[in-house]
Amino acid sequence: MNPLLRTLILSLLFGLGLTSCDSMKDITGNPRYQTLIGRDVRTRVPMRLYDYNRPGNPNPSLCDLTYTTGGKACLVGTLPVGQVVRFNQVIRYKSTYYTEDDLQGELVYRGKRYQIKYRTQLHQGNEIWLRLFDEDFDAPRPPPESYPKEFR
Repeated sequence: MNPLLRTLILSLLFGLGLTSCDSMKDITGNPRYQTLIGRDVRTRVPMRLYDYNRPGNPNPSLCDLTYTTGGKACLVGTLPVGQVVRFNQVIRYKSTYYTEDDLQGELVYRGKRYQIKYRTQLHQGNEIWLRLFDEDFDAPRPPPESYPKEFR
């Protein structure tokens, strides 16, 4: 193969790879999440809280709130059914392989306040949190097809 052609093809593939980099967007205004944002909701199932931060970390990351197990190494505790959680923001992460919406907020567990995130990977279903958190089920929610394209 011609070296110039090979270089051109490799450059093109490299350039295409760069266009598929991860992106992050604040979608707190998405109608899908309005019954959760800015108010207290309660867990409907036992959930686990993980803190992966090391002591003295100047830029701590958010703690993970999940209903699956992630081992015992960083487990803070298992939250009981009815634990109050407040979500304040939704961040959408997109990559080549997945899209997830992180519900970010805070909770108080055993007297300590934790900044948390709950990951909703969109392949699990758009409204998976309905079975995990009590919210106002009677609140009107527009059908998904009425959401602006950037929120789908």
